[in-house]
Amino acid sequence: MKYRLNKFQKRLPLGGHHFPEKGAMIKGETFHEVVDLLTNFRLFNGRALGNPVREVTDYYASKFPWMVILETEPVKEEELDEDYVAWRDWISGVWGKPMGKFISLRESKDRLQICRGCPHNVGKPWDESEESIEFERKSLMLKRGNLVDEKICYCDLHKADISVSCFIENPIPVSRKDKDEQDYPACWFTNLGS
Repeated sequence: MKYRLNKFQKRLPLGGHHFPEKGAMIKGETFHEVVDLLTNFRLFNGRALGNPVREVTDYYASKFPWMVILETEPVKEEELDEDYVAWRDWISGVWGKPMGKFISLRESKDRLQICRGCPHNVGKPWDESEESIEFERKSLMLKRGNLVDEKICYCDLHKADISVSCFIENPIPVSRKDKDEQDYPACWFTNLGS
């Protein structure tokens, strides 16, 4: 069931507006402030954003039913791009568990050159959002501040951020696929796995 905030409620939630988030309690003056704080908390801690409005609303429905009303009209859920979700999860994985050794700039430029001509290099097919901007910032830090051409972004075969993986000695452990089979024999990713 889907709920929405009851704008005409007479009582506040017990303890004020809040939301428990994996070991932390997000508190604010209003419902919308809690949603904003939850969004920022997740972004700055490298967690998947999810749908903070719906999650806080569902929490209120279970704990403070007077705060919400049942949505009678069907609400169209916004679907995330599959490539974006894979890219975001890859950046989160590398951010949470750094890969260790970085390679020289010369070798990373060779890798980037190979990826530049690869048919699996898809750029950024997703729309920019608050969450994607934060993950772009993390991506920049993971590649040690080196600016890489925006056209070299995401490998849809290995489900990895090309601009970051080119700087890591062995990015295979956090990638979904380590073998290229026959799609692109010049791939340096494939050569690492063999």
